[in-house]
Amino acid sequence: MNLMALVVTSTFLVLALPGAARAEFSCPSEDNVGNKLANSVTSTDSLVCTYLHGGICEYDLTSGSVEDADNGNCPDKPLGSAAPTSTETPTVTPTPLVLGDSCVGSDRCQSGFCANGVCCDAACDRPSQDCNLPERAGHCDPILPSPPMSKTGLIVAVLLLAVIGVSSLWLRRDRSSSRVKLE
Repeated sequence: MNLMALVVTSTFLVLALPGAARAEFSCPSEDNVGNKLANSVTSTDSLVCTYLHGGICEYDLTSGSVEDADNGNCPDKPLGSAAPTSTETPTVTPTPLVLGDSCVGSDRCQSGFCANGVCCDAACDRPSQDCNLPERAGHCDPILPSPPMSKTGLIVAVLLLAVIGVSSLWLRRDRSSSRVKLE
């Protein structure tokens, strides 16, 4: 009996076909118009490649044909060799990482961008931008300076400085008048 074993972990999809010799195929990293690969699923006789912005290409691995649901944007053939393998070989397909997930390189991110150690919605490569701000991980945001003082805060600061100035003048005057009395 030929059963397919499917194991899903948080990071990888592992597909093993016991006892069957098969060829190794994988999806091209981009479709014909440059949309990045978002996901791929392999079965015994087909390979389905899903690209960002909704493109889906299904390859029939037995006949070599492609069903193009990507409006003519599917590459003609999947990547791989048609030479059969003689042993069971699991196919490991990394699950694309979503915005805010930890990353090392852009190739694993669904968005195609890895910045500040997380998958980001943009390149976020300017010095005044960060993609890992609290509660905004995955979104490239400007790093804002501290907010300017409000009008009320400015009035309070001016009044405080005025009080300090007047107090210091009173203290100086009092010291001058006490020196005169001593002489």
